[in-house]
Amino acid sequence: MSLLFRILKIALLVFVGITPIYAEETSNRYFQPQPAQQRTTLYGFTRAHKAFPITFEVSGKVVVIYAEVGERITDASFACLDSQFVDLDIQHNNSQISALQADLTFLEKQLNRQSKLLKKESTSITQYEDTERQFTATKHQLESLKVQKTILEERKQRHCISLPSGWRIKQRQLEAGEWINAGQPVGEVGDFRKLIVPLSVTVNEYQYLVQNKDKLELVLPEISDSVPAHIYRTYPGFDEQGHKIKIDLAIDNTEELLRGGLKAELNIYLPAAAHTYYVPESALEKRYGEYWLKTKSGDEIAVTFISLTDETNADGLRLVKISTKAIAPDQKFLLRR
Repeated sequence: MSLLFRILKIALLVFVGITPIYAEETSNRYFQPQPAQQRTTLYGFTRAHKAFPITFEVSGKVVVIYAEVGERITDASFACLDSQFVDLDIQHNNSQISALQADLTFLEKQLNRQSKLLKKESTSITQYEDTERQFTATKHQLESLKVQKTILEERKQRHCISLPSGWRIKQRQLEAGEWINAGQPVGEVGDFRKLIVPLSVTVNEYQYLVQNKDKLELVLPEISDSVPAHIYRTYPGFDEQGHKIKIDLAIDNTEELLRGGLKAELNIYLPAAAHTYYVPESALEKRYGEYWLKTKSGDEIAVTFISLTDETNADGLRLVKISTKAIAPDQKFLLRR
């Protein structure tokens, strides 16, 4: 009985311990070549997604500047010109409006009084019509002065430049006390809460971007970081010289952790030439200046070695690029080491 027990124990150990290890080694000894891809890297630089020059609509002397280069606009104000003369015009206009309002009130009372006298035939129709004409003319003058007041107030507002809140000053070309002419550029402002990376791409590259629009990623080598991106706009025109399509990729920068002028890289993977594959380096055997792959059945096929790559497969094995027409679909090959 003891001899039989020992035999059964040994058989059980062989079955449980050895068989799974052999199966694992066998399953990991083969691989299936994958079609090779051609990696293309596109380069661009980040910039504000919106920007425009700053100009005054009127001429005048700069009296105050509220924002410096690089600062964020918080209360919409940037700079103001001296508005003393337009303030005096507004003051004069207010005085005229007050005087006409007093005249209009008097004429209205006079018109009502004469209307009652006219009913009693205590005044002439000519006198009543003359008062009515004065009342109407004064009313029109008052309305004209109110329109003029609106124009003066609008002109006064144009002595100050208001900018979108949250934007940043890119350039400033004015100083306090300097005379500025209407339409003269005095700076530039941009919105950096979203960054744009302009690129020029081929038709195949554009198709790749559209197909992978939800998983695009830009590498920022200068700060050792990468960020998600999306297609912001595509220009409908065509570059006749470069034969490429112009597009803008956008980066969300709400927290403004990034800035303009950063180098951005976009890696695009397109199908390589026909009959080109990725295989583990350990699957190749070099003999007499030629490279060979061994099939699962033990046959060997010659391949053309193209290059080493920086890619690895799921098992961490370094891949090389080879070319051959002898590989059939779903065919598996042996890992030699």
